[in-house]
Amino acid sequence: MKLVKIIKNIVLLSILMVLTSCANREVDEFGNVFYGDTMYGDYKASFLRDSKHTIYFKENSFQMLPKFIPLLDAQAKLLKDNPHFRVYLIGHSSGYESSEFSIITSHKYAEVIRNYLHNKGVSDFQMISIVKGKEEPVMLGMSTQALQKNRRVELVFQQRKKQLQK
Repeated sequence: MKLVKIIKNIVLLSILMVLTSCANREVDEFGNVFYGDTMYGDYKASFLRDSKHTIYFKENSFQMLPKFIPLLDAQAKLLKDNPHFRVYLIGHSSGYESSEFSIITSHKYAEVIRNYLHNKGVSDFQMISIVKGKEEPVMLGMSTQALQKNRRVELVFQQRKKQLQK
């Protein structure tokens, strides 16, 4: 009699655990499952994957501003945990330089972010670099603020359909 009661409690507890684990589950249009409330550092997974994030760089340098390191660390972990995600690294330059040099500069900005994510364990197949140069400024002009705002890499996530196992 006691054994039956113990088994019933175990079954009920198992059902409760399954229901609880499904509560925060999200499924995208491809059938990929993620947990929107999963925290990556100080960031929710849903915030990391559903928002465009911009990383800014120091003046006259290819060093990103240090305040963006926790965000990139969280994004690296999200990408490692979800190999079906891709991220576009869209490099932009300040607009101060010639068109040719702005292409080189924006490419280097994107490569800095790519290398950082790669060193954190993100697969190269998950990262796609796009170079915009000075073609899409977020702020017009040559003020210090405009140059700073335009010297950036935007990260945009895309979810790929999982490949079926054969």
